[in-house]
Amino acid sequence: MEVDMIQARLNLEVVLGLLADVANTDPTFRERSRTWAETVAFKALGGPEGWIRFSPEGATHGTGKPDLATIRLILFSAIHLNRMFRNEGLPPIPVKGIGRLSFMKKEFTELGARLQTLTRPGVTFCSREEEQLSTKLMLSAAVRAVPILAESDSVCAKLAAATPEGTLEIKSLDNGFAGWIRKADGKFTSGFGAPEQVTARMHFRDLDAARIVLTGKETGFAAIGLGMMRVEGVIPLVDNVSLIMDRLERYLA
Repeated sequence: MEVDMIQARLNLEVVLGLLADVANTDPTFRERSRTWAETVAFKALGGPEGWIRFSPEGATHGTGKPDLATIRLILFSAIHLNRMFRNEGLPPIPVKGIGRLSFMKKEFTELGARLQTLTRPGVTFCSREEEQLSTKLMLSAAVRAVPILAESDSVCAKLAAATPEGTLEIKSLDNGFAGWIRKADGKFTSGFGAPEQVTARMHFRDLDAARIVLTGKETGFAAIGLGMMRVEGVIPLVDNVSLIMDRLERYLA
């Protein structure tokens, strides 16, 4: 039950975020998605709820119940929601926007398929831009997932409790990615861009170096020795956050 609920949260908070990233940055969808005017809300009975919105200003996402949803989908449980995200099992129950479900069957499904292609292990990319977008998505997933895992996963909760407070900056030095993970007052949060204060740094030489580490072609220790990665500051913060990130594969592999 714990695994199903954590996976449901990750689907609504991480995967929906990645779908928004693809809609906003992938050349295949960047302009096309701005012609969509849909807000899709997902609710797992007895579990989490979240939403994704497409508009001319770009795609956004969030948790809870959105204002002015055009499509509302009910799932019987966290398991049902997780199966939907894997394109398995019974379809969700539409309680609003039945006449707009063609969007879910076509545009939304195509967006999901594009995300799967960009994040599938071992895939051969058509261009360097596509590979770099894939790496950014991997980094984004890790940054978004840490607060959820630190709160909900029993192993990660122990790591989180032993983690010193502070802000870890995660960045590729070619300006390809910038994000942060913060522990303050016992709670983890995360975001993107440059943090106001930095306690520790995890810097990659570039997105290529980040991909080598993220895909396990080199360990973090080897990457440091090879000059592909640099860590500094409060090292226990770096180490424990890295261990929490490693748990993501258990849920979204």
